Amino acid sequence: GPSVGNAALLQQMVAHTENTYFADVCGSLEDQDRHEAFFREVCVRTARLVVEWQSVGFCHGVLNTDNMSIVGLTLDYGPYAFMEPYDPTFICNGSDDNGRYTYGAQPAICRWNLQKLADALLPLLPADRAAACIEQYDAIFDAHYTAKLRRKLGIVASAEADDAALAQALLELMEDTFADFTNTFRVLSGVALSSSDASALELLALHWTLIGEVKELLKPRLSPEHLPMIIAMYRQNPRMLEGMGIGGVRVQTEIRNAKIRAEIESLDEKGLYERNAKLWQAWPTRYRERLP
Repeated sequence: GPSVGNAALLQQMVAHTENTYFADVCGSLEDQDRHEAFFREVCVRTARLVVEWQSVGFCHGVLNTDNMSIVGLTLDYGPYAFMEPYDPTFICNGSDDNGRYTYGAQPAICRWNLQKLADALLPLLPADRAAACIEQYDAIFDAHYTAKLRRKLGIVASAEADDAALAQALLELMEDTFADFTNTFRVLSGVALSSSDASALELLALHWTLIGEVKELLKPRLSPEHLPMIIAMYRQNPRMLEGMGIGGVRVQTEIRNAKIRAEIESLDEKGLYERNAKLWQAWPTRYRERLP
């Protein structure tokens, strides 16, 4: 655009932003110290915002740099969705052929967007000072995300080192059994109070996806007759494949889905329940033991 390289206009815009939205952060700081405080706060707000998305299964859909809010708000979410069965590769945007903006990719994409903002601020904020702010992003995200998951699990009295692993095990089980993301967390209150693993499994099973819906979810999105060739190309030259509009995430998802399809192809509703129950067998006990 016409403003590219206009350092005076950049200075004016940043000063307005700092004075209007970040006065409490920037305070009486000046020059590079002021710009660093501003950019660091943008990184913090962005990390915490993405945690809010991830914690409720929100998929933005179009995380281009111009769809990000500098003050940490959710905006410009056109083809957004709330994930139902838990799936880190969930794509809500039908035009996202490469899977760039999957649910699971959102934290990394927002970090990348912060780097692009740092590039734009380069005339005002040296690269090394901006990089130091971005380096804090992952730690801020991880700490806030773990705290959020603790609350969703009802673990509020104390924090333990294994809490993140407990939550991760739950997410992996939800993915493996196509469990509903929101409703599984909702039903944990009953699991916590259940008197046995059997009764806990009955509650959890209410939100496992039915066999017909699972098979529908696992249907190939790429042509089955071309899939072997596409997988071979992905393994040999993924960049060429991306140039054809087929991203690595889509291919990895197809490979995973084909494996699960082969596993459950002959199962009926009872067979799927038994498969899922076996996978979930140990987690309810582990969860109840962690609760106060």
